[in-house]
Amino acid sequence: MIISPKDAQLAATPKGHEDLTGWILEPKYDGWRMFAVVEPEGVRWFGRSGMEYSGHTPKLDWVVVNLPAGTVLDGEMIHPEGWRKAQEILGSEDRESDILEYVVYDILHIGGFPEDFRKNPLYQRRAALESLFELHIPKDQQLVYLAPQSEYSDESVKALVKEGWEGGVVKNPHSPYKGGRRTSWLKFKAEWTEDAVVYGGVGAKGELEGQVGSLKIGQYNEDGELVPLGNSWGKFSREERLELTELWKAGELDKEEMVVELTIQGFTNKGKFRAPVIQRIRKDKLPSECLYTDKSEIYAL
Repeated sequence: MIISPKDAQLAATPKGHEDLTGWILEPKYDGWRMFAVVEPEGVRWFGRSGMEYSGHTPKLDWVVVNLPAGTVLDGEMIHPEGWRKAQEILGSEDRESDILEYVVYDILHIGGFPEDFRKNPLYQRRAALESLFELHIPKDQQLVYLAPQSEYSDESVKALVKEGWEGGVVKNPHSPYKGGRRTSWLKFKAEWTEDAVVYGGVGAKGELEGQVGSLKIGQYNEDGELVPLGNSWGKFSREERLELTELWKAGELDKEEMVVELTIQGFTNKGKFRAPVIQRIRKDKLPSECLYTDKSEIYAL
């Protein structure tokens, strides 16, 4: 199986009025979404965008390859220093890592099982994962593990944040795995973030004149039209600023091909992002996935 952008189940932002009675809660990890496809010859790794990242994690491969060929896992690559380090390793052509861990939170296919396992409810998929790990995953290894689960409540989400997690993902235990859909999974964050498309740049003033000073950002509405949501800059190094400047001068930033993740403090009364700060460039997300929706119920204006 080759992973494509339509295969990944996505998480929606809660509106604030959902009935989540009986739903389960998992921690939200600061990692890199990754699918493991077990083949007779070894393990292949795919990001959510469909890009392949195989060959970087021999120690993880040694663990996961014990599962039946044909098994497909959904999870996240974790580095002790955060997603940036994971991206640095996985984005290199020749770098290997014995530090990356893989936390598994779902299964799409079971090797040797003829039916599409995504149709099964989450609680059955979880039970299957636990059985597979019990039977096939060496118990003395500590690099590949299942995401912990607990019953959802407002208090349990607050407890996760207090423990230092990014937030939590709440899932309907009776739902199937719906690739490309934002149903039955909701993400709660310690601080609100948004993904946006870069559609241009603004020149800097003062001593940085001649370089790009901020990026124009927006999201697409339901008609596929780009909604401008303001300008932003972020935690870019001098080298990154120079690279972005070259792209800006070449007109590459105008092509609506770059996706960035921002922290925001809500929306202004004009509908723009309030205090947006770019945290990273996301190479694992498509511009078409940056959707503009009404979040008036969850953001404090």
